Amino acid sequence: MGVHSTTNMMAAGFSYTGCGDTAYCNLCKLEVSDWTTDMNPFYIHAQRSPECKFVRSIFPDPITSGSAPSNAFTTILAYSDDEKATKRHKIEIAQTSCPPRLIEVDIVKRARKRAFSNWPHRISPSSAQMIEAGFFNCNVGDRVICLYCNIICQQWTPNTDNPVEIHKILSPKC
Repeated sequence: MGVHSTTNMMAAGFSYTGCGDTAYCNLCKLEVSDWTTDMNPFYIHAQRSPECKFVRSIFPDPITSGSAPSNAFTTILAYSDDEKATKRHKIEIAQTSCPPRLIEVDIVKRARKRAFSNWPHRISPSSAQMIEAGFFNCNVGDRVICLYCNIICQQWTPNTDNPVEIHKILSPKC
């Protein structure tokens, strides 16, 4: 496995081959290796194989080298150990981002559902609520991520936090 999670790679249309960090698309046969943390898997897929059926199902217009901003801002929640769950705040970091017009495809929905197979909360917020809110389980406590806006949330309060509302509040353009 490489620097990107299997779930993140699946959402971008890739699966790891088992040979180093090489990832492969079954539809267009694209192979990519030597991944770094600043490489966005979907953007790399779209840039190197713009006619791939998976890429076109998400982003119908081909991506050219200048069509996605190279210094767009993404949102990540910052936490410190002494913060309470209600003290969520955002920090902005510069990062290459996905194209803004994304339409979720069935494979992403299935990957999202599988990501919650080990969700620690049995009552609230439920895995169904997290899936509806567009999150993927990070498999670290109750931490979740949205692969589209890169927002990370954790420390959920049972029967109080509504994942859909929190996602809308913290990332209104997602």
